[in-house]
Amino acid sequence: MIARRCILLDVQVDMLSIFRMDERVNAVNRKVFFISDSAMNTHKCGWDDEHIEVPERLEKVLTYLKGEQSNVLGECEVLQSSSAKLDDIRLVHDANYIETLSKTRHMNSEELESYCSGFEDVYANEHTYKACLLSTGCALEAMRAVIAERDRFASAFAAIRPPGHHASRNMACGFCFFNNVAICAKKARQMGMRRVLIVDWDVHAAQGTQYCIEDDPNIKLISIHRYEYGKFWPQLPESAIQHSYANTVNMTLNKTGFGDAEYISFMSHLVVPIISDFQPSLILVSCGFDASLGDPEGGMTVTPGGYQWMTHILVSHAIKLRAPLCMLLEGGYFIETLPMNVEFCVKALLGKSLPPVPLGLCDSVFLNSLHSAAIHYGSHFPSLQLFADVAKTIRQFRGVKPVELDNVEYKGIREFSLPYPTQGNYHRLPDDVVKSVCKKVSSIIASYVNRHEQRKLLLCLNSFHDETDEAIVVNIDGASSIEIVEKFLHMHVCEPSWGVYEDISIEKSWFSPKNSLTRTEFTSAAYDATLIGICVALLQIFEKGFAKNLEHILLFDA
Repeated sequence: MIARRCILLDVQVDMLSIFRMDERVNAVNRKVFFISDSAMNTHKCGWDDEHIEVPERLEKVLTYLKGEQSNVLGECEVLQSSSAKLDDIRLVHDANYIETLSKTRHMNSEELESYCSGFEDVYANEHTYKACLLSTGCALEAMRAVIAERDRFASAFAAIRPPGHHASRNMACGFCFFNNVAICAKKARQMGMRRVLIVDWDVHAAQGTQYCIEDDPNIKLISIHRYEYGKFWPQLPESAIQHSYANTVNMTLNKTGFGDAEYISFMSHLVVPIISDFQPSLILVSCGFDASLGDPEGGMTVTPGGYQWMTHILVSHAIKLRAPLCMLLEGGYFIETLPMNVEFCVKALLGKSLPPVPLGLCDSVFLNSLHSAAIHYGSHFPSLQLFADVAKTIRQFRGVKPVELDNVEYKGIREFSLPYPTQGNYHRLPDDVVKSVCKKVSSIIASYVNRHEQRKLLLCLNSFHDETDEAIVVNIDGASSIEIVEKFLHMHVCEPSWGVYEDISIEKSWFSPKNSLTRTEFTSAAYDATLIGICVALLQIFEKGFAKNLEHILLFDA
């Protein structure tokens, strides 16, 4: 236990460098790539006009990004598309499975529908195999481009279809045939990337990716998905927080209606600590947009600005680690606003100014899952364990009952049998609903021009600074690790405050090597003293009326 906690002291980046980097995140030298190909739109369903995974998804994205409404592609380098080589597909998929899929090129409509009924929820036509090779090939080209860029921070967005994250080694599933992100992760490892992190924020559990990466401990998956205690598709117990897949971190959403506050909190308080500990050499994003406001699949309410913030959080930490970032399109079925969601992610890659997204307090059902994930996965990630221990300690200070792990996470029933029905599974939204959502999203985007004056707070650790309305002095016990106190506050207080209504920063002048604890000194007593130091600082911040979101996250009524 002590050895694991000591990892917290192994700060990979000098703390003063972190300060300087944070101030320059948007000004850093960048290269942003974009790749797509309209030839992927030859893949379409020939027997169900109501299907939601349609060529119009990609058509509308490309038309919008190339039109006058958006100018982001003018600042990107557009890559030439190419089809994936079979050797790369075989890094993940069984050769017989690939060969059988290739035969769909020569099947008639009846044969194609019969073939698809042997899998869970897919369709195919004579162009599907080529579209799949092109989808994976574009993903690989984007990944190669960001890895090859040595002199500046590189990122990419691959607008591709069919999606991939539900496909497993020898099984098509959920509109997916080749698992694009898993293939990219395996190829990156083959190319010398030491550690690869996949973040999947598609609204569905990434069970295919979960299966495909289980053989490599240097590939990790973090998936946030609608779960409803296993009652939402794919209705699998392994999509819960507690499961047996060592390389997967699941964050379950057990009801609908979650939006920017919940998703950004997930990024800030679960993903960021894992990035800090895992130190990935490459970050891949399974970038599904079916958690967006109005999407018929998700029932969530994430806005375009929310997606920009989520992407920005990854960008800022990728820059610190000098790790390239590559985003691959997965789901997203509200076609009218899908282009804007893609655009706002690309804006984050380009370092555009962040929209003032108002964050309400997170829902308690979400927070139960967030804390459960921190508790469960903390044994693998010390920074996540620290968050869980801080929550436990500060709740004790305030007399609030602790968050307990749910003993029964899975209450679903797997509803699956073959032959799988190939028609009548989906229905398009009524026109009046579509118009209402479009009007709401347009209003939200228009509100981003309204800037708000930020309340400022300076945290002074072990300082002689005078306490004022805009500054508090936090005295840290000498038995604790001031580096870890500072790192925690920076990660969970300062970074989440950027660009909304608060600007919380830490005085830079206090840091000195004399404040450092060595690994041999970092005992259980030092760890406990550090926890108390963090909690004292947090309570002072809360008493000033700052970081209300974090106060609610830590002290909500479980």
